[in-house]
Amino acid sequence: MTESTAFYSDEILQVAFWRNVTIIDISGDISADQMRIVGRAYRTLLMAHSGGVVGLCTIRAGVPVASADARAESVRFTKELGNAVLAVVMVIEDSGIFSHVMRNVIRGINVMTQSSKLVAVATVDEGIKAVLPHVRCSREERDVSGDLRSVVTAIRTRARPSQKLKQAR
Repeated sequence: MTESTAFYSDEILQVAFWRNVTIIDISGDISADQMRIVGRAYRTLLMAHSGGVVGLCTIRAGVPVASADARAESVRFTKELGNAVLAVVMVIEDSGIFSHVMRNVIRGINVMTQSSKLVAVATVDEGIKAVLPHVRCSREERDVSGDLRSVVTAIRTRARPSQKLKQAR
């Protein structure tokens, strides 16, 4: 099963569902309002998957650290959702100082939510590997990793890169 369900799309944020996975692609400066949409996406997916959901979020190279308001909203909904969110894997596609800053932001969110649900990785393949133990699937399915990779690729292909991000490059 390689089809996803689109939940939200704009020039900065793509959100879709696949099984019990919320897939998020961020290609620009995410606002607090957009972060509320992400929280709403998790709550929506939980209605269909009461056993728990997982997030796979890709943050494209060149995307700035989210504002304090957006980070606060992330902390708020992460606390609110509690154990219903099994894990959130953040793929940070940048390197160098930005990567370290983002990892520190993620550590800070984990401290504020008193959990270790947010995990940072460097590639989509690492993200898929980290998400797989939480994906709901039948024993007969052979290539869940390949299916998820296809879904993530399709969602990222549909994304419209932010004009601000294009100008910054």
